Amino acid sequence: HMTLFNVDIEGFPGSGYQYYGHQEYWQMINCDIIPPEGDFISTSADGVHVRQSQGYFKMINCRFIRCGDDGLNIHDNVSAGIEVADSHTLIALNVLDWRNPFSAGDEIEIRSPNLAETGFRSRLRAVDHLDDNCMSLTFEHRLPKDLSPRSILFNREYDSANYMIEGCLFALNRARG
Repeated sequence: HMTLFNVDIEGFPGSGYQYYGHQEYWQMINCDIIPPEGDFISTSADGVHVRQSQGYFKMINCRFIRCGDDGLNIHDNVSAGIEVADSHTLIALNVLDWRNPFSAGDEIEIRSPNLAETGFRSRLRAVDHLDDNCMSLTFEHRLPKDLSPRSILFNREYDSANYMIEGCLFALNRARG
C-alpha cells in the first residue's frame, strides 16, 4: 500500500521506478520522468519496471519521456527452458535469482512453448541453485510426460494483473511505450 504523488525524475542511470516482490495496491499520481532541457535521455533503462508484484496498481497523469528502454514494463516471474531430471524434478534453465525467485511452497504452472496450458500446476517441495542461471525444482506432484525443453514456467505466487493507466503520456522512448 503506497502512493507516489508528484515525484519526478530528471535523469537516472537505470530504471526510474522499480516495483517488485509482493508489492500490492500502489499508485503513481502526477509522477514524471523527463530529462532536463537539452539532455537526450532521462533514464538509461525502463521508466517504470514492474516485476513479480501482486498487482492492483494505478498510474494517473504521469509522463515518461525519453527513457532508454521501455516507458513501462510489467511482467511476472516467467522463465523458459527446462530439462527433466526425474519424475518430480526438473532443471530450470536461463533463470536468475532477481528475475526468477523460486521458493519452496510456490505454486508453479507449466505451459507449452506456445503458451498453451498443459494442465499442470504443483507446489515446489525444494529449490536448489545449481549455478548462476540454473535451478533444480522439485514438485509435490509427478511431472507430465513429454514436456518440451522449451516449456515455460509461471510462478503463480505473483500476479501483476488489475492495473489502470489513465491520462499518461509515453513519448520518445527508445523501445516500447
